[in-house]
Amino acid sequence: MARLAFALATLAFLAVSFGARAETLSDDTADDIRAAIEKNWNVPIGIPNLESYTVSLRLHMTPEGVVTQIDVLDDKGDAGFRTLAESARRAILITQSEDGRLPIPPGKFNPTIIVRWPMKLICEQRDGC
Repeated sequence: MARLAFALATLAFLAVSFGARAETLSDDTADDIRAAIEKNWNVPIGIPNLESYTVSLRLHMTPEGVVTQIDVLDDKGDAGFRTLAESARRAILITQSEDGRLPIPPGKFNPTIIVRWPMKLICEQRDGC
């Protein structure tokens, strides 16, 4: 029983970045969601070692793509990380307020998704942070 639980936990973890029903979301859909959020994200400057962080947020959603709850994952109590995660959270709320929902194609609903941003990659894409 313990092996089965471990195997199921491993599969859930490896399901890309998108929770239990990851198979319903393609990489293109994930990229579209991240891109929509990133255009509204004002990454705070002055955070020491910003490029070493990875921000992971769990989004709880309705079938219409409305975010009802945002959980910050991997928070170790670091003030810089919390500032960065809060700025990402605000970007999600701004993105949702533009259209009333996140850009999830019909038939791709997942009640819980995890969106991850490795800040090293974000900073490279923006030519520095």
